[in-house]
Amino acid sequence: MNLEQLLSSLTERHVQLWAEGPHLRVRARDGVVDATLRSALVEHKPRLLELLHQARGAPESTRLEPLPRNGPPPLSLTQERLWRAEVQEPGLAPAHIATFAMRLDGPLDRDALTWAVATLVERHEVLRTAFALQEDTPVQVIAPPGLTVLKPVDLRTLDAEAQQEAVRRLLHDEQRRRIDLAQGPLFRAWLLLLSEQSHVMVMMMHHTVVDGASRGALVHELTVLYAAFLGGEPCPLAPLRLQYADYARWQRRWLVDEVLPRQLGYWKQQLADPPPRLEWPSGSSGPAQRRYLGGSVDFRVEQDLVERLRAVGQQAGCTLFMVLLSSLYVLLARACGQRDLLIGTPAANRGHTDLEPLVGTFLNTLALRLRPEGSPSFRELLTHARAVALGAYAHPDVPPEAIGGPTPDVMLVFKSIAPQPGLFALKATPLALAHDTALLDLTLYLEETPMGLRGEFIHDSDRIDAATVTGWARELHTLLRAFAEDPRQAIFPSPHPQRSP
Repeated sequence: MNLEQLLSSLTERHVQLWAEGPHLRVRARDGVVDATLRSALVEHKPRLLELLHQARGAPESTRLEPLPRNGPPPLSLTQERLWRAEVQEPGLAPAHIATFAMRLDGPLDRDALTWAVATLVERHEVLRTAFALQEDTPVQVIAPPGLTVLKPVDLRTLDAEAQQEAVRRLLHDEQRRRIDLAQGPLFRAWLLLLSEQSHVMVMMMHHTVVDGASRGALVHELTVLYAAFLGGEPCPLAPLRLQYADYARWQRRWLVDEVLPRQLGYWKQQLADPPPRLEWPSGSSGPAQRRYLGGSVDFRVEQDLVERLRAVGQQAGCTLFMVLLSSLYVLLARACGQRDLLIGTPAANRGHTDLEPLVGTFLNTLALRLRPEGSPSFRELLTHARAVALGAYAHPDVPPEAIGGPTPDVMLVFKSIAPQPGLFALKATPLALAHDTALLDLTLYLEETPMGLRGEFIHDSDRIDAATVTGWARELHTLLRAFAEDPRQAIFPSPHPQRSP
């Protein structure tokens, strides 16, 4: 693995690197840094340290300090964007709720679990945060630590079928219930009692307080705390020196002083003369007032095909993500008759190593603009996608609101293999959740597993019907097989897509 491939893999897997003197530090979810990635980190350590020190200037002199609380802290840029969006479109609120549910089988200590959840909320101020207007400016309102109850819901008198329906109904109703951002709570947790040996734990988090990358950190801390409290031990986690509110204050100065001078020009150039919004084959733009109603279609790629696609990518100096990005581009370009496309993807870059222990909302959306010229083969498209992705990875910190350009209608979210969550002495099984909300027109979620790629298309059901998306899922799988077989084939068989700005 060369250095560019390593840097791409680190970005796509949301692995954080930083330098502490001569030491290279790594932060990632358990299981993400596999033997191949570890070997590449060792091989390229000198160059990585050099790049990190160059990027930071004088890293040891910029240690962040907690800021004095002489007034309510501002919102981070992501928080403010989400807050303003909900103020302007109240119907958007359900799409800003992230839900995590897992079934717990075995002897559960409810007191230890309740204490663990309460400790999480006490430990992370952002989980007790709401938002208020102060002189027409939104600010964070942080509630003091208090007793946080893991709300029990007793379903033990119901039979198995009725329990399943009750769980489904609770998840649906709570997901659709509008949360007052000024009152909160923006983090909620339930424990559904199915029997003495079976439970379902549910956590619902508003995107303004916890993003997808931070959710994994929360679950990890929960497992550590539960194991400690189960054994009668105190909290084993080191106290947090900083809180998310410190990040929100620091981020605004960092953006003006460091990020915009170095990175904004790239995005202004990339997104100049932007492509038109995608016109979906159904021809429906949805109701005048967008409802953000969503549907989902499963998508699977078998492991044998994944390995063949990975090999095609390696031959072109590309990661598996770049292969999937290129294939999704071909699907959409053919379906919509448009060759200049924006496809978004999340990037988890916190901007400073001192912020690594925090949970909150840190993800930024990178708008990857693919617009190949001529009649390229898939191999040539990969070269183009690689250049676009590497350029975006090198400029990951500019938020969309600072660019002022178009935002993608489509997202590609790719996750590397992640370990299964677990609580001490319990079998923990994540529950597959129905998606009835959609932030964008179309999002393809993919996750690596030992059996291949698994995921789903999430679509705005007012804009794209389920039958169309189901057909796209089949077509994408066909494209992946074809490109694995012959990456030299043209991506646009005659006639070419017609609409181009």
